[in-house]
Amino acid sequence: MSFSVTFLGVGSAIPKHKRNHTAQLLSIEGHHLLIDCGEGTQSRLWQYAPKILQIEAIFISHLHGDHFLGIFGLLDTMQMLGREQTLHVFGPASLFVLLEAFAATTDYSRSFELIVHPTQDTHLEVIYETSHFKVSSFPLNHGVPCTGFRVDAAPNKHRLKKDLIPIDMPISERIALKEGQDIFYNNQFWLNSAWADLPYPSASYAFCSDTCYDESILAWISDVKLLYHEATFLHADLPPLINVNHSSAAEAATIAQKARAQRLLIGHLSGRYNREEAHLKEARVIFAETYVAREGQVYVFSPKDNAWDLKMLDL
Repeated sequence: MSFSVTFLGVGSAIPKHKRNHTAQLLSIEGHHLLIDCGEGTQSRLWQYAPKILQIEAIFISHLHGDHFLGIFGLLDTMQMLGREQTLHVFGPASLFVLLEAFAATTDYSRSFELIVHPTQDTHLEVIYETSHFKVSSFPLNHGVPCTGFRVDAAPNKHRLKKDLIPIDMPISERIALKEGQDIFYNNQFWLNSAWADLPYPSASYAFCSDTCYDESILAWISDVKLLYHEATFLHADLPPLINVNHSSAAEAATIAQKARAQRLLIGHLSGRYNREEAHLKEARVIFAETYVAREGQVYVFSPKDNAWDLKMLDL
């Protein structure tokens, strides 16, 4: 199953060159999901991943401007392009008040159905599910209603040992083997393990932005393959900024370590920092598989290798 994450924006509240407001595009077996939609998201969609009309759902973590202000322009562009496909939008209930006000005070006339799904910030909840994946929301500790999102691909099927499968084996038996079942074939029982190998691992991705250090999220992001966690500050800069409701690089790495994540991507670095090396160094002392998320990066999950491969789009 194909599963990739394209980083459209990785910055914090004040955008900088190549650190624009938060936005990420997840592509899963032909489905396209947008997580957060900061200012300028649609411009970067055209630049990095021109799939504006193919986005089927948008997930907004919270109502700070750097995470949602781009949705108004994106919806307007979808309408002007003649979108007809239904669009699902998930986010805090107040977001939909703003969307209604936007529609009521402009000449915006929607050409497609918009289905809204208010999220809650008190517990884990499966909010969107297809035969290929499911999306869950969970509370983050940010001082305002805020949720993270976890996306889990559906389990992969068992892999037939093609050199052993008789050419005349019925399709029903082949399907049963892929589902992990034992079968009755040629008047005898055959164990699944004799005909099929175990499935390749499935992809999983968790998005944690924005939040202060909070171990309560560990139950919801445990064993995730790829974790994105904000790292707004270096740890030495946190003491005078205790009430900012953000994390340091060291704290993000600690969460990744305790969650048994396979790989950590840090982002949302404060504009006070012109370079990223100090964040990376601080995090890798705790969690070696830490990387800095950058705009134009695409992480693609390889089931065969059980790992995320990095690709860089042409800028």
